[in-house]
Amino acid sequence: MVDEGAKALAVLTADRGDTSALHDLARRRETTGNSVDAEALAVPAADYGNTETLWFLAWLREQAADADAAEALAVQIVDRGGNPAVFDALAVMREINGDTAGAEALFQRGADRGRTGSLLSLTGLRRRSGDTEGAETVYRQAIDRGNTHALQELAELCTDVGNNVGASQLLRFGLTEDGEAASRPARDDR
Repeated sequence: MVDEGAKALAVLTADRGDTSALHDLARRRETTGNSVDAEALAVPAADYGNTETLWFLAWLREQAADADAAEALAVQIVDRGGNPAVFDALAVMREINGDTAGAEALFQRGADRGRTGSLLSLTGLRRRSGDTEGAETVYRQAIDRGNTHALQELAELCTDVGNNVGASQLLRFGLTEDGEAASRPARDDR
């Protein structure tokens, strides 16, 4: 049960612009195994705009197997200027719980919000499931969006599937405009 005095003081400080007490109380309740009280305290902090508390609420909802609510909270976080990595965090939880399709959709949502790290996470998911063609496609998307680390990982994928020549070309010359491994450096025809 929530200590009403502590809650009242936390709400008073939130009314004055500091939601940290509500957030901290909610985290303490969850740590003691009381997720109902934790959520009851976190909701007002989130209503005041605390995106860290929105993350916590999304995590609580995901733990409670309420995927729709968790995703809705993740969208709120990003819409309020928060980090789209929240989609990755939920995706990892989904993958751990065996929901590969749900994880893939969330990684894609993070990528759609501009996070190339989400694309790299998606490639990992596809590689773990044995979908090397799908992983290659997503690596190329990440490269197209400017993630240079994805080029190295694509070369590693080529090596893993026995394409050492392709890996060497990628590392030495990069990709052409068409997304294929270049066989020599691009030349400036000016």
